[in-house]
Amino acid sequence: MPERQWMMEGSTQTRRPRRVRLLRSSLVLLRGAASLGMTLAVANVAHGQFSVLGGPTAGARVLVVGSYHMSNPGLDPINVRADDVLSAKRQREIEEVATRLARFRPTKVAIEIPWGRDSTSNAIYQRYLAGSHTPDRTEMQQLGFRVAKAAGLARLHGVDYRLDVNLAGVMVAALMGGQPALAAAVQGMTSRLVAEADSMMRNATVGDILVALNSARADSAHGIYMAALRVGTDTTYTGATMTARWYERNLKIASNVLRTIDSPSDRVLVIIGAAHGPVLRELLERVPGVTVVAPGTYLR
Repeated sequence: MPERQWMMEGSTQTRRPRRVRLLRSSLVLLRGAASLGMTLAVANVAHGQFSVLGGPTAGARVLVVGSYHMSNPGLDPINVRADDVLSAKRQREIEEVATRLARFRPTKVAIEIPWGRDSTSNAIYQRYLAGSHTPDRTEMQQLGFRVAKAAGLARLHGVDYRLDVNLAGVMVAALMGGQPALAAAVQGMTSRLVAEADSMMRNATVGDILVALNSARADSAHGIYMAALRVGTDTTYTGATMTARWYERNLKIASNVLRTIDSPSDRVLVIIGAAHGPVLRELLERVPGVTVVAPGTYLR
């Protein structure tokens, strides 16, 4: 039967018999399938290329544990006033935490000492292994030394990068630059966090404190650095400059952590100030070939 056509008046659209329309639909489906196959092929190629970026150490695992500074150096924007970690009660609690962290089976323990400047700490660690040194009040020794010894490690790795980050100065700039509400909000938040931390210090175990410091709620305090992006006018980026320095420091710490990895079976435990925790996990999670382990897995 000859093909029948109806031209719609005033239109270029053409209606065709059902047999023709089915044929056209089939061709569209075939083209779609081919297109999808090509898309998947490209995706597979892209995924393969992305995997290559992991290099020979792809598969390494990193556990970042944020800690309060047990020796009270008072160097952070938000300082938790620690009690005496050398007391018998705190020593039992720290030993319990170290035992939990040792379940991670780390092949490397990284601590907050500048990269390339850990020879003194490692000399002290050797004395600790020999039984001739008692750990000082720092979390590097109280936790780092204990976990490294339990894992049978010969040394620890310094991964810090020191860079001045003046958050207080930015809040002063906000106050003086017509943003008193922002400065007041940050001040109120930091005061509340310090009060909560002080309360925990009086009533909680070291393990409980570390669980809280590595929780999603504690990680949200990183929002202070992001809120600071609002500080500045015209071509002056006071807040953004400070936040960029904070990220620069953490990017270089993350780079140092990656430098410790030389095997796909490496398991790196990073013990560092709690403020670094959310940023380091965020950065390291985006590094091809690295798996970041949730801290709660080994703190409870």
